[in-house]
Amino acid sequence: MPRFRYSAINDRGDTVTGELEAASTAEAVLAIQREGNFPLKTVLAGQGGGDFLKNIFPAKRPGRAALGIATHELASLLPAGLPLDRSLELVIQLTDDKVLKEVLRSVTDKVKGGTALGDALETAPNVFSKLYISLVRSGEASGSLESTLIQLGDYLQRAQATRDQVKSALIYPVLLLSASVLALGFILTVVLPQFKPFFASSGAQLPGPTAFVMALGDFVGAWWWLMLLSVGITIAAVSYALKQPAIRLWWDRKSLTLPVIGPLISKSETARFSRTLGTLAKGGLPLPTALTLATETVTNQAMIEALRNAVTSLREGGNLAALLTRTKVFPPLATQLMRVGEETGRMDEMLLHQADLFERDVGRTIERLFTAFTPAITIFLGVTVAGIIGSVMLAILKINDVAG
Repeated sequence: MPRFRYSAINDRGDTVTGELEAASTAEAVLAIQREGNFPLKTVLAGQGGGDFLKNIFPAKRPGRAALGIATHELASLLPAGLPLDRSLELVIQLTDDKVLKEVLRSVTDKVKGGTALGDALETAPNVFSKLYISLVRSGEASGSLESTLIQLGDYLQRAQATRDQVKSALIYPVLLLSASVLALGFILTVVLPQFKPFFASSGAQLPGPTAFVMALGDFVGAWWWLMLLSVGITIAAVSYALKQPAIRLWWDRKSLTLPVIGPLISKSETARFSRTLGTLAKGGLPLPTALTLATETVTNQAMIEALRNAVTSLREGGNLAALLTRTKVFPPLATQLMRVGEETGRMDEMLLHQADLFERDVGRTIERLFTAFTPAITIFLGVTVAGIIGSVMLAILKINDVAG
């Protein structure tokens, strides 16, 4: 009988790992559930250790928008009385994403062979997250797969809408900044050298501003490659440093204290965490299990540390809102709304409501920041170009005065 290696979450919110013997993946999952644990990952023992090439060349992922739409389509087909495998086949026909088509074909084949949908999805972890798989399994266990898929589809589409909003806000400032850098580089390395023969033939001493601008042009023209190399090395060094746990934790704590940026990070992380936890709670998962899964969607290490400590305290009967209030890394409004949710027994609704509030707030803040950023770049470019032209004109006027 094959052995399976698994990871799961117990009723206290702890992640547990181990191995067991079972005839199939489905039986392995059932065995894990009989022990009172919530399975996260189940693979044959011996698999997953030789995926070196997969780590270097990861498999292609379908578009997040396509996955959200496909999830909604599957949720709308199931209530019509269609079998799950037939519903999946129709979703395959409806989607235009080629990568998603291939993944869903593989999932459909496994479902036809008697595998549960959650177990079939687990064979494509690069496409379906732990959150996705956990909610599907919860929906299957409770008999509410259709409503669970609707929640998942809404979650994915809202997350994609937030990402699209940020990308749209970034496009123009990034293009403007790139054009500004290229324009200044062209002026310093191509336009300014044209005045060198004229200044040299005059024999006059150049004014300070003109001498500085000409020297800057010479430096950029001769050492542009070194400047690019320095930028690349700096980025690589910072990236490496931030991968070190202690440095990353220190930086993430500091980033939360920065003006403007700190509250933006805190609200953005809280919105994502609240939507995830609210979706999981609405799907029927116990709070410690849901909190452990929701923590995986947070990227700020200071907030992750606070949430992990909260999971530990919840086992001892602690209050989530009070626990997160003491950490002082979550917005006060968030913890107040959580307290209301706990007191009224509507924690899932309150979490989703606060996710809406913070997503709108983050969206408005980002829009205002980039709205102010664009004219700031324009003014900087205008002042810089005017300074360069002014320094050149100053030298020309001085030479004319000497000649006169």
